[in-house]
Amino acid sequence: MEHKKSNHSWDEEEIKKYLEQSAEAEEIPPELETENMRKYIKTQTTGEQQKKHKNITGNIKHWYPAVTAACLCIILLAGVSGITRKAGTDQQTYGTKSQTKDTAAHTTYHNIYQQFSELWQGEYVQGEVQEYAIGTLDTADMARTTAGNEESSDAVRGETKKESSDQTEHGVTNTQEKNVDEGDVIKNDGRYLYQVISEETKTATSGNYAIQITDTQNGLKRKSKIRGFESISDFYIWKDRLIVIESCELNNSDTSTTEDIALLNKQMYTGTAYCKIHIYDTKNRNKPKKIHTFTVKGSYEDSRISDGYFYFFAQNMTQKPDKEENYEEYIPVVDGKLLSEKDIFLPEDCLSTSYLVMASIDLKQPEKFQDTKAVVTGAELFYVSEKNIYVTDSSYPDWEEAGTQSDSTKISRISYRDGKMKLEASGSVEGVLTDDMAMSEYQGNLRIATTKTAYGIEKVTDDIDGEIIGYDTQESTTYNQLYILGKNLKIKGKIENLAKGEEIYAVRFLGNTGYVVTFRQTDPLFSIDLSDPKKPKVLGKLKISGFSEYLHGYGEGMLLGLGMEADEKDGAIEGMKLSMFDISDPSDVKETAKEDLTEYGYAEALYDYKEVLADQGKNLIGFLASGYDKTDKYRCDYLLYSYENGKFVQRMKMDCKEKGNVVGYIRGTYIGDSFYLLYEDGMVQKYSLDNGELAETLE
Repeated sequence: MEHKKSNHSWDEEEIKKYLEQSAEAEEIPPELETENMRKYIKTQTTGEQQKKHKNITGNIKHWYPAVTAACLCIILLAGVSGITRKAGTDQQTYGTKSQTKDTAAHTTYHNIYQQFSELWQGEYVQGEVQEYAIGTLDTADMARTTAGNEESSDAVRGETKKESSDQTEHGVTNTQEKNVDEGDVIKNDGRYLYQVISEETKTATSGNYAIQITDTQNGLKRKSKIRGFESISDFYIWKDRLIVIESCELNNSDTSTTEDIALLNKQMYTGTAYCKIHIYDTKNRNKPKKIHTFTVKGSYEDSRISDGYFYFFAQNMTQKPDKEENYEEYIPVVDGKLLSEKDIFLPEDCLSTSYLVMASIDLKQPEKFQDTKAVVTGAELFYVSEKNIYVTDSSYPDWEEAGTQSDSTKISRISYRDGKMKLEASGSVEGVLTDDMAMSEYQGNLRIATTKTAYGIEKVTDDIDGEIIGYDTQESTTYNQLYILGKNLKIKGKIENLAKGEEIYAVRFLGNTGYVVTFRQTDPLFSIDLSDPKKPKVLGKLKISGFSEYLHGYGEGMLLGLGMEADEKDGAIEGMKLSMFDISDPSDVKETAKEDLTEYGYAEALYDYKEVLADQGKNLIGFLASGYDKTDKYRCDYLLYSYENGKFVQRMKMDCKEKGNVVGYIRGTYIGDSFYLLYEDGMVQKYSLDNGELAETLE
């Protein structure tokens, strides 16, 4: 900025006006953005000081122009003295705003210890400080980014698109994103069936779980068992690689080997949860060969495989150490080593003392981690698109503060590519998510549906002296929202107060349309137009009895619903049902078929989408259901349907009640014209899809 010399004498008002005009014209450095200034103030205050500064930080926007003008003077002076940083050396662009480089670059173990200490000591209650801007619309036009940068896979699981004709004809894991694989307890590669099995062993140290590989060619043949796992949470098959995730606990029992303790670090306290990631070469399925074992301190949360890289997520809880130098008690440990300070993201104002620990492995060269990172957050739900990892953390009201308060959800976006991960943005919305299906990325935007509960909290005072003796929740009301967030996780568009008094039970995003099921006594299935991210709108509402817990796009213009039937008058649950909706006209959704399954009261598929076999190409819908029929007789059946000519057709009903109370999972899959039931005790049954008859059993 250039200033010409003048003999004019400036008064105070002219100086103020000049500075304000100059501030408006000057590009503000990232460090002086409103949110970053708020964070800086936060870092300089702790404990009671933060309470005193709450009003100040909450009203920065009112005095921001004046501060900006003052800061402008500092910048001008800094330009002369040479103390400013060179442009572009420590910045990068997120969305349409220039923001500072990774916060990890400024994180130290000492900073973490200081922030955790206040929470360990109980100086905070959840919800006391909420620095995330809730409900603020993003005024920046996020559409300015190029389509090439924004474009993300719109082929989400169940998307109404035709599958390619050369697709291998076998069952696959039901995943949220078409090109992002998820772990499961069974896998199917078109010839071999892989499954987690539980078996009794004579020595507890060897573990009770194994991976069983079964060859289906020319009859069922057990090829091998990989034994000795303490437990198996998930596993994957990627080409000739087998990835097994084992959840363990370090304790004083015989199950904690010397090797385990050495890997994790001998100074760690007992009772520590940790995970092992085993990588095997399965070219020879008779004798799979272990390539490497990784360890990560923390409880397993989730994982994915995308473009040949394995991404792993664990939750690492912490406790207050005897002294600050006992880093192992509050810093993530990966492969027996403390995670580097530069790889830890410490969001300001985070009220959690636990980490989301992330690790990636190049499956072509799986001898070392490709990348390891950690974010301080109480991570709850995960959604992984083809480019980003989204993590949510629910926040609830301060029950010791009078007034109307509601729950909210913090969201973190972590980009990933070629095994490298980076925290890019954080944001917040009102309400909490029912499950990870309530999130979907499309053309660079995140769509998210929540249910908000607003609580009325009142002080309870002593009748005699008037002193506060506690707080009481007088009433609560639920509301439902749908938000569209840009790449910087600021709100671009939203629909609020949808179906007051009800809760979201299921969500499905298909291209430019969202489908949301809410319930109290009946099931309103809302269809929502998302084509304009800034102006989403409700297209239609279908009211039917009961509700769907799970929605799945099933072929062109069809939506499958699995849920519960309920009495229309009082909402009393009567049992399960299967529905098919015609969504060819989203503004006029119709229920074209309903299968009465009220003799069944439970199915794991209602709550875990991996339990569902829904293959529109093969026209198969399968899941395990259990309950008591009208004669009070217990049933446990694997049900297999097709959808033909506007109605459900039952292909098979396989009686599993003898196994249902004994083994854990019972899962179905297919190869060609054969259908297979896999049991956790290792039994495999083969059925004919032509006539439904049992063809072979492998005990």
